[in-house]
Amino acid sequence: MPFPEVFTLNLSWGLEPKRLSRLKTLIAIPQKFNLRKLYNSSKQPSQEYVFRGMICFGEGGHYLGFFRRILIKIEHLVSINTPSLQQEYRQLERQITPQTEWVQYSDCEMKFVRDNWPGVVEQCIEANFIPKVLFFEKLYADADDAKYNDSKSFDLTRTKLTELASLANDLDRLASASLEELYGADQLEEQRRMMEEIEASYKQRTSSE
Repeated sequence: MPFPEVFTLNLSWGLEPKRLSRLKTLIAIPQKFNLRKLYNSSKQPSQEYVFRGMICFGEGGHYLGFFRRILIKIEHLVSINTPSLQQEYRQLERQITPQTEWVQYSDCEMKFVRDNWPGVVEQCIEANFIPKVLFFEKLYADADDAKYNDSKSFDLTRTKLTELASLANDLDRLASASLEELYGADQLEEQRRMMEEIEASYKQRTSSE
């Protein structure tokens, strides 16, 4: 059986996955993996795939995607006789830089992600995006490993990881905190008193009309 050109993994989460849990999952995604590792059999043929991107669920019921701009099939286009497509791919390849490798796609725009993969991870934590589907593309035997699979765009320094873990912890705490913990009991009591006065004033005005 031939290997699929694109291999997908669906991530299953609880109703409200913690940001710290999502951070651990995101930093565990490999740039490259061998499909054989998913099967407990030495008879399974070896085939490597590279991580290309993911679909995330955002607040408000919207989906968005983060995808990596890499080209691994240019040489193989020769075999299907598509010179015009080869030329387009060559032009696109020249446009890809360490600053434009990762792209965010939403309902209304496409934009480059600052800091590449670390920036993608940071956005997912800050904006409460939940990764849902991971996409891996088949890697051909003669692909340039150094160019496509050891990209510096994936670099997450220890300092950056510490910052992201601290951010995730803080946002998780805020999400689970009660109103009293966030604003203080005295402030909430004052707000309730003001709302009662406003409601009483409104009732008095409407009854006199």
